[in-house]
Amino acid sequence: MTRSCLEAGTRASESEVLWSEVPVENKLAVASVGPEMIRISRFSAFCLFSLPCLFQVHGEINADAAKPKPGAHVWQAEPTEQARAVESWNRLTKAYGEKGVKNTRKLYVVYFTPTDRAPYPDYRQRMDHVVRDVSNYYAREMVANGLPPLTFGYETDADGLLKMHMAKGNKPLSGYDKHGNAGNESRAAAHKVLREAGIDPDNNHLLIICQMPDGISPYYGGGSQNSGVCWICDLPGLDPANLSSKLSKQDTFKLAANAEELANFRNRALGDHSTVYIGGTAHELGHCFNLPHTGDSPEQHAKWGTSLMGSGNYAYGKELRGSGKGAFLNPTDALRLISQPLFSGHDYRVKEEGSAVFADLVAKPEGNGFRVSGRIASANVPVYAALVTFNFAEPGGDYPSNSVSSLVDPKTGEFSAVVSRDHNGPVDLMITALHLNGDTTALHTATSSKGLMTDTTRLNLEWAFTPVEALARSGKNAEALALTKKIATANGNSAEFVTRAAAWERLFSVPVKPGAAPAARDSKDSRVSLVDCAAIAEKSGYGPMPPKRDRVPGEGSPLPRLGDRVPERSLFTHAPGTYAFDLGGSWKKLTGCYGVQHGADGRVAMTILGDDKVLYQGPTVSLQANYDPNSKDKSKSGEFSVDVTGVKKLELNLTAPEGMSSAWGVIGDPVLTR
Repeated sequence: MTRSCLEAGTRASESEVLWSEVPVENKLAVASVGPEMIRISRFSAFCLFSLPCLFQVHGEINADAAKPKPGAHVWQAEPTEQARAVESWNRLTKAYGEKGVKNTRKLYVVYFTPTDRAPYPDYRQRMDHVVRDVSNYYAREMVANGLPPLTFGYETDADGLLKMHMAKGNKPLSGYDKHGNAGNESRAAAHKVLREAGIDPDNNHLLIICQMPDGISPYYGGGSQNSGVCWICDLPGLDPANLSSKLSKQDTFKLAANAEELANFRNRALGDHSTVYIGGTAHELGHCFNLPHTGDSPEQHAKWGTSLMGSGNYAYGKELRGSGKGAFLNPTDALRLISQPLFSGHDYRVKEEGSAVFADLVAKPEGNGFRVSGRIASANVPVYAALVTFNFAEPGGDYPSNSVSSLVDPKTGEFSAVVSRDHNGPVDLMITALHLNGDTTALHTATSSKGLMTDTTRLNLEWAFTPVEALARSGKNAEALALTKKIATANGNSAEFVTRAAAWERLFSVPVKPGAAPAARDSKDSRVSLVDCAAIAEKSGYGPMPPKRDRVPGEGSPLPRLGDRVPERSLFTHAPGTYAFDLGGSWKKLTGCYGVQHGADGRVAMTILGDDKVLYQGPTVSLQANYDPNSKDKSKSGEFSVDVTGVKKLELNLTAPEGMSSAWGVIGDPVLTR
């Protein structure tokens, strides 16, 4: 699949040209040759740049494939980014040459139809054009990033067209739901026909084309270095030839053959229609190849257009009709793809998990941003680069993310990168290690930003205690406690570090059994934490995870947390969960807060009852609410202050209004006062 361009018909010399030695103008000349070239021998390089018409793309001689499309936006990544990409590619090819195995991987395509649907007319030619266009797009974009024209190959029929395996569902169109069964059932049908053809769908990358209208057809994807799947829908007029079309909406109405086609075109002109769905194909295939959402910085957007893995599916090919710069492959995405076996042409420890351990992480303000430095302390599979991604920590906040890259020193594991983004609100900072086998390891850390000022103190706080958490997870409490004290001493002038260290020290101390119930407390006690009081009842909504005090059970972090906030004392339970106490009518006020445990993605609410009457009904909150220091709505953090005068029986009920999934709840600092 991915081989030297003339390897099949020309004997190459043993001496090879590094891609970095090829002149830029020659790189551009081969920007869309498709999957037929990775390494270039010196002899074949002469043929390559002297006779571009000899390029074979999926069995066809295609001289025009080596040229950017008329009107295409030709761009080049920054020299420093290209240099990192070239160095990474050289490292990978060396490793693959020593321990890799050449593969014949390709993308497999399935065309799925419900029982009452048939393929659209000319679907073979149109979908061949779409997949070919996207394959060539990836090749050109890799070249723009300073790399060889790496891309994915795909099956072709004897006539040179895209090979599609035909799969039939067992329901009519009305029996499918985009957010329900459509994805799973079309995938099951696709797997069946592929296995019948002798293809293992669990160890390959698949594109499933559904003959369903948008809104019913699945339109998403995901994958790893070894396998992946994505879905798109077939639509009338879906052909790259229409990307340059300026036909108006009215004109496209005339082209529609029936009511369904009319509905598909109604809100878009022909060129826009093609951009969205062919761009969507390129975008979802990116997810299939293990690419995340990656946005573009304002500087990138001004120079290069829209990142494909951000909102580039709405920009793909726009430049061909003069309505924008189009979509570009972000340099960090290109850096990820070079280790994807489907692109590199080599399997290198492909089924191994590439877990990495981050150490010595530090964030320091620098210029208009901040520098993140650290090292990969260990990795099951070697790491060649690291990415630092600035995600807006909100639903969909990864679409406009800003990602930068750094080489990882092969001897020390050190890396360093500067990230800058103007943003107000919570931030999910993600550090990703790129392994030689195409796998990745990611570390997510929550912080916040006001304009260009990102809270690096919070980042450093989290990273300082990451090894403490690792030791605690492995049961090495004595070592974790010693490290906690060391961190506290080294950062004694920081209230945040002292508070966090104290929380860990409490966790490692010998658990104290609850004392007397609130009703039995001495009348001179004006204040008491419910954590120290015996309860009438303790209940967890998830049986294997019992209620706990000052500790989270299970294999995750044992430290109770509400976002970056660590309560001094806490009651933990999985919603729907309950703590009930005998107050004896002798207390006046209950204060505290509640929320979702750090790392969980569920949602919880709080209902407080006094003698079976509702005293407080709190809002439903998510983990994200506790990360937003700019919010003026304090109710979002689940803080409560309740009058309990005369109450004998008090119940604190954590509920799960939106479902039990991952509804891990923490009641922080529940204090009674007289």
